Amino acid sequence: MCALGDDGFVVAVTEKSLFVVAPGKVVAQVDAGFRASCVACSPSGAQIAIGGQEGEIQLFEYAGAKLGRLPNGGKRHQGEVTALAFSPTGAHLGSCDAARHVYAWELPSFTPVSTSWAAHKAKVTTLAWSPSGRLLATGGVDSSLVLWSVDAPDESVTTRLAHTDGVTAVGFLSDELIISAGQVCARAAARAARRAQRLSARARVRAPLAGRVHQDVGHSEMSGA
Repeated sequence: MCALGDDGFVVAVTEKSLFVVAPGKVVAQVDAGFRASCVACSPSGAQIAIGGQEGEIQLFEYAGAKLGRLPNGGKRHQGEVTALAFSPTGAHLGSCDAARHVYAWELPSFTPVSTSWAAHKAKVTTLAWSPSGRLLATGGVDSSLVLWSVDAPDESVTTRLAHTDGVTAVGFLSDELIISAGQVCARAAARAARRAQRLSARARVRAPLAGRVHQDVGHSEMSGA
């Protein structure tokens, strides 16, 4: 499991150790402290997050070819952490797990934006932040695509059967357009777009969810009209 930092280094995590690798050599190494399952780098490359098979999340600071363990780490999920992602601004860390829960953590306090992000019916497999860092999209083996807002944490937009055989990857082309991948693509965004417009108004953000919301790989763009 690897993530690429902005300075060109590679972060790799094995079951027990975290490595920072520059071209041709290992420049830093530290014991993870638990059985790791995923890894992510902050946009600046100064912070690294690793998730664990027992629900742990630990942040590390990388500076001067050294790794330092940051406070507030520990058990954060009830199931295996399946994916991690820093927001583009570095203000939040998104995480999801095999027990169908999703969190957006405020950094550096590690305070959850909400403790009730559980719209998925099964294991959550993938997540991604919008370019603004205000929206988080998640997908799971329940074939659902869920859109969350840090500005309206009690609301969400769920597209059921976004893919008929599970959502394997999700990303943002812009704050207004999501792209996702799965075993089989299925069109299911028009209803979500209308609901997204209401969520956008409540969150008082400038149309991040309205209009064009979702685009399946290999399918034409969907409209909220």
